[in-house]
Amino acid sequence: MYYPKSQVKTELYTNGNEYILITTQKEYIGYYFETSTGKKYTGKNPNNNAIELIPATSFPIQQIIPDTPSAQNNDFIAETIVTTVNYSTPNLTSEDNIRYSVDSADSGIYNTINNAKSRAIPQFGLTYPTDQEKQKGVFTRYFCKKNNELRYLEITKSTYDRLINKNDNIAWDLYTAASLQWRITGDTNQTYSSNQASAFQVEGQSNFPGFSQYFKSNFLQYYVD
Repeated sequence: MYYPKSQVKTELYTNGNEYILITTQKEYIGYYFETSTGKKYTGKNPNNNAIELIPATSFPIQQIIPDTPSAQNNDFIAETIVTTVNYSTPNLTSEDNIRYSVDSADSGIYNTINNAKSRAIPQFGLTYPTDQEKQKGVFTRYFCKKNNELRYLEITKSTYDRLINKNDNIAWDLYTAASLQWRITGDTNQTYSSNQASAFQVEGQSNFPGFSQYFKSNFLQYYVD
């Protein structure tokens, strides 16, 4: 890593609570340098082992991950386990409530509203890379958007398949589903750029305005060192 002296500030120091490592999202304390573009890296001076730093305040609150490893394979659990997270729970309009029912997390059955056909509403659910996918360095993540709102939700593959296939048990006509390839190995800068590009691609192809902002610049999530 080389920068002309005129384009870099060297031997800067942080006592903490300012920056985190882009690779591990852990707090960084120590020397760093800053380039003319405003990017910051570990080390007193530019070096090949430098790791990019990002502001600690820009890092998003970690998504709630189910405690039970099998949750991602259980349709009902995966779709109801995180129903209290504001950014990941769809808002239902009065029209929705009339036309559709919502999964009952207490009883495990569908409630019927005004004798309307009982259909599930997509709920937040994570997909984790398998050991084989970790070896390949890439896996698929799934998302959906409620058609009348700029709100994005990560979902399980099962939920994605039901939306894509217009399954009668889910409100497929109220949501648009999309998937993206997510890299988890390789050079950190290239991996970051690749995942960011994937998000931008979905944003354009699926007409998901602002979808890339869902990740809050955390394009190294699930990175395998």
